[in-house]
Amino acid sequence: MRLSGHLLHRPAASQANALQKQELDVLSSASNAAVVRAPGRRFPGVVVQGDTLANLAGLAAEAASECESESGSELSGLLDGLLRHYERVMAENGLELPYHRAV
Repeated sequence: MRLSGHLLHRPAASQANALQKQELDVLSSASNAAVVRAPGRRFPGVVVQGDTLANLAGLAAEAASECESESGSELSGLLDGLLRHYERVMAENGLELPYHRAV
């Protein structure tokens, strides 16, 4: 199935708070597993909801601390970086998080 959708896109850090609408291809709109292709991208990506991302980052951090592996730490760091980016974008746009951030 191929649908036309819109993506709110933050173009560049220098244009903070400037949102643009862009068309994208929605190949699947499955809950917590939407598959979309953004303009200019060859391959589509998976949209992960913010609360799911927070859960994945938490599980990865817990697993990394328990097994003390380099790959576990790398995975935890990557997911934490994505989560921090998500939280920063949400804050810059005055949107509340769909979860409570652990202090």
